Amino acid sequence: MDDKQEFNVSLSEQDINLFETDIQEVYDIFENPISLNSISLI
Repeated sequence: MDDKQEFNVSLSEQDINLFETDIQEVYDIFENPISLNSISLI
């Protein structure tokens, strides 16, 4: 049970890091609208 709980905690920490990364990318887009063109190409 303990191993499973530890795994869940590390998994949710990963999700939070991904979420923070997405938000940072959104802020970058608002600060630099030109980057929108680069993203739409990808």
